[in-house]
Amino acid sequence: MFKSKWKKVGEIKVGDKIAVVRPSADIEKTDLLGVSSKVDFEEIVSIKKVGREKVWDIEVEGTHNFVGNGILAHNTYINGKLTANSDSIDADALLFSVQNTGTNVFNVDAEGDYSYAGTGSSIAADYAEYFLTKDTDLQAGEAVCIDILNPNSVSRCRGIADPNIMGIVSTKPALVGNAKPEFIGNKNYVVIAMLGQIPAKVSNENGEIRIGDSLTASSTPGYVMKANAGDSTVGVALENMRVAPEGTDSTSGNIGTGTVQVMISRRNKSLTVEAVEEKVTERIANMQIEDEVSRLVASAVSALTPQNTLTLDENGNVILASDPNQIIDILANNAELRGITDSLLTLQSDYESLKASLNSKVSDIKSSIAGSVFEKEYIAGERLSSRSIVSFDGKKAITATSASRDNIIGVVSSVDVDLETVTVSARGRVFVTVTNENGEVKKGDPITVSTSQGGLGSKAITEGMMVGYALSDAEYSGSDQSEVEIAISLAWYQGSGSNLAFDSSVLDLSGVSELASLKVEKDSVLYGNLNVIGDSRFTNLSTTGNLNVGLMALSSDDNSINVAGDVLKLQNEYGAGNIEAFGGKIVITNTGDIKVLGEITASKYNVDISDVAGASAGKALVVAGQKEITVETNALTLDSLIFVTVEDSTSSFTYEVLHGDGAGDGAGATSEKVAIRIYTETPVEKDTTVNWWIVN
Repeated sequence: MFKSKWKKVGEIKVGDKIAVVRPSADIEKTDLLGVSSKVDFEEIVSIKKVGREKVWDIEVEGTHNFVGNGILAHNTYINGKLTANSDSIDADALLFSVQNTGTNVFNVDAEGDYSYAGTGSSIAADYAEYFLTKDTDLQAGEAVCIDILNPNSVSRCRGIADPNIMGIVSTKPALVGNAKPEFIGNKNYVVIAMLGQIPAKVSNENGEIRIGDSLTASSTPGYVMKANAGDSTVGVALENMRVAPEGTDSTSGNIGTGTVQVMISRRNKSLTVEAVEEKVTERIANMQIEDEVSRLVASAVSALTPQNTLTLDENGNVILASDPNQIIDILANNAELRGITDSLLTLQSDYESLKASLNSKVSDIKSSIAGSVFEKEYIAGERLSSRSIVSFDGKKAITATSASRDNIIGVVSSVDVDLETVTVSARGRVFVTVTNENGEVKKGDPITVSTSQGGLGSKAITEGMMVGYALSDAEYSGSDQSEVEIAISLAWYQGSGSNLAFDSSVLDLSGVSELASLKVEKDSVLYGNLNVIGDSRFTNLSTTGNLNVGLMALSSDDNSINVAGDVLKLQNEYGAGNIEAFGGKIVITNTGDIKVLGEITASKYNVDISDVAGASAGKALVVAGQKEITVETNALTLDSLIFVTVEDSTSSFTYEVLHGDGAGDGAGATSEKVAIRIYTETPVEKDTTVNWWIVN
């Protein structure tokens, strides 16, 4: 091994030795990068300066680095960062390139865009992007959902089959997008895998996970589980996940957890019952029961050996695969044939058994499809009870009210207090409690949530979401509530614009063009909307809700009058009179005057002094050496009270009215200009401000 000391070019002198490459040299040395090279050393016999010429070596100023063109690299390395800078204002200007036989194969322009002619590769496997998150403790492999409360953000998935599931925290991405400098290393931003293969945290709470299973959010925050039909999914399992042995660290109660490789594949699909039935029937009819039959065939074939496997020759003879020359007599009583036929009979028996079982299950589905209850589990946002109508607030199930009517998701069928979850029926026959606030519920009536009691039902009479139809008449028996069975049918109810109901009967007015005389013997209730084209006249009009006139609303909820996006105008037409309140105790005249019999209390009193000629208050400046100032204003009347105060002065000021006692305009004020003379006995020593105020 040679011992050497690095020198800069400026320190080299005649007599020093320099390393050169010798293809035939027998001296071996390991360079700084650990690569073996054949080198030799020659003595420098002379050093001379030469003019500028084109060379193919890299020469870095201030260092002793050389590389290329057959010259041995003398300590050529970069300790730090390499920066290639361009002063070009053209974003597409080439900044750096790599060539092969004169052709650019890798390019970087001045804006940072790059292109290459080859194939990029990485030992990592997924494409990911940076996202904002409030969950700063997210770990690689955890499932994340869109944060519906914060824009452009994600959060750890916490609900079963959360429809907002969108990705998995990346472990080591091959390519990262949205990687702004301020995002990198920021705990509030997390890299989420969007495409490719990724390790994911999984749970077996919905059954063991097999290769090819779609995965959705589980009840364990951040973990995914096997998805059911209609669930939103984030990926497909590339590995099997079995139930962990009882008592190991990867189990919690009856739920096992682990990590499997997943292919990111987001899907949001909702299957109807009819679609599931049709698909199962089609598979059975076409014998397309791939998974189970494939496993069955694989098990049977594994029991066969080359010695008892049959095949056919070109003449149609059955032969042994182990001996193509030995023709098998189908009727012969030999061990090989008996073993094969036994295996085939077993396979046929297993297949027939599986077929019969599946046909039986399909038959059961068909026979009970009309009465089946389709359920889904939700996290409870509050304490809920069975038979309650519930809505979805974006994260949890809550008691349905008139405010959340448009988000009704079904009826609670069961409650798990320990897990704080509820099972909600979205189809089928269930019992609910209904009120008679919109009239007694009759068979066939549409049912929605009560406006007076959350979670209960009532007859739907206005447009909005309904939960189903009554299957029988409700029996109230003197109460305002009753139990009634309904057929759940989540749909938008359009309301009724043509049916007039009297007690329990309905008068159908559809198609009627004229009503010459309509006599009503007792109180009547109109269910639905009443549309009148033309003028309407009422002797008295009472409403229990709000009255809307264009953009103006008279609200009975808070006894208010409101105009959406505009100004509320009172007595705005020409010739309008005064506005009176409280029996004339407060009067606003049509000239803008306000008269109040009581007291006026205000935290601040502002007087407009922009119109000096008509101002009733203001400031005046008495210049140093002077002793008076005259203020002109037409706000004075014969009965005016005048107040004068001085700022930051010991001088005492008084006033007098110079003129302004002419004829009035009917309201007490004179039509000609008036003036106030504000003065002191001796000249002021400095500029002094006086305040004046006129009260009529």
